[in-house]
Amino acid sequence: MFRKIVALVLIISVLFTVCSCSESGPVTRIPEFKEIADMDAGYYYVDLRIYDGKKLTVISKNMWDKDSTIKLNKSVNSFLGCKGRKVTGWTTDKIKYPVYSLTISPRMVNDGYEGRGTTVVYTNGYLITSSGDVYKCNLDLKPFMKLDDNDTSRETELEDITHYKGFRPLAYTDSKWNADMLYESMFEESSFAPGVEVETTGVREEDGYQVVRVLIKNNGSQKWSYDDRSIFIGVEVQLDGIWYHLYHDPSIDDQYTTFPYPNSVLQPGEDMPEDFYPGLYGKLPAGKYRLLIYGNSGDEYNYAAAEFSVE
Repeated sequence: MFRKIVALVLIISVLFTVCSCSESGPVTRIPEFKEIADMDAGYYYVDLRIYDGKKLTVISKNMWDKDSTIKLNKSVNSFLGCKGRKVTGWTTDKIKYPVYSLTISPRMVNDGYEGRGTTVVYTNGYLITSSGDVYKCNLDLKPFMKLDDNDTSRETELEDITHYKGFRPLAYTDSKWNADMLYESMFEESSFAPGVEVETTGVREEDGYQVVRVLIKNNGSQKWSYDDRSIFIGVEVQLDGIWYHLYHDPSIDDQYTTFPYPNSVLQPGEDMPEDFYPGLYGKLPAGKYRLLIYGNSGDEYNYAAAEFSVE
């Protein structure tokens, strides 16, 4: 009887493991890499981040001559051709150190600007893409670890990776945000601009990313100024009643603006319609969000906020 019970427990355990993290799909090429691999790239910008649980090492690959460019492009193209078995039900408890984050951004030959890149994370045999997909695969990151003459490397102490945007893919898998890989909002009600309200009037999609239409109203007694610098714009998601700060996607940080004007001033009684482009944060999955806009009332710096939903 005891052996039957043990056997039954083992069977249930195996079934639970399969159901909670299924790796039964076919081995395929990673779809997210195809767009980058198909670009007519003159060369690539590559940053590899390695976190061992205590310190973060960042290796930046730089190309200053033809030979180094050919060498790096060969390594990138080999990586972009990797294959894996898609996983569903992956959870962050499968993270093991070291954790690797790799950002690849191609430099376009003809147009002379950076095309859309990607940031992926690799840990414990799992590859997590910036679009939230997880693959079981074996990757060789050694070509990106070896320092050539013009490469740079730096180390820094890091308590955890929830505050570091380079590991953003860990925060978003299976089309949902993982609260344990995000940090709670630091904004208090006292930080919001008195009398300034932001109303969401619509959410639409352009080029695969959401665009949030807002109306900013200054109902206060002082003028209020706000900026168009992405570092001063924030997006937060509400999970189980708690607001969490979201990461920028490091592979597209420099390619999206937030508001169309560098600086705007609202006098008391004035309002201003604006479009906000949260493409800096990647495509937002369904959920409740709020937009935080940094501004000031005279010498006092503060925020305004607008809640919006993505269906």
